[in-house]
Amino acid sequence: MIVFDADLLAGLPPDEEEYKTVSQLIREEYACYPDKDFYSGRKGILKAYLRRDTIFYTFFASKYEEATRSNIENEITEIERKIETEEK
Repeated sequence: MIVFDADLLAGLPPDEEEYKTVSQLIREEYACYPDKDFYSGRKGILKAYLRRDTIFYTFFASKYEEATRSNIENEITEIERKIETEEK
């Protein structure tokens, strides 16, 4: 489970600025997909994390739960703004 949490912390870091950087890098990695498709899929993945009782599996990583959830919620809000802007 420690390996799972290490992977989650790399992709969903608790530090807000680092989280934004990682999110941008993920978008670049999937640049072959149109924004609408990418953001729709990304939003679905992020919402799935929020539906879980806890994002992390270990006690060690649980101290990052609140910050990571906040970052995910902020990204979902930003994605919704982007989707809304594209639809106009």
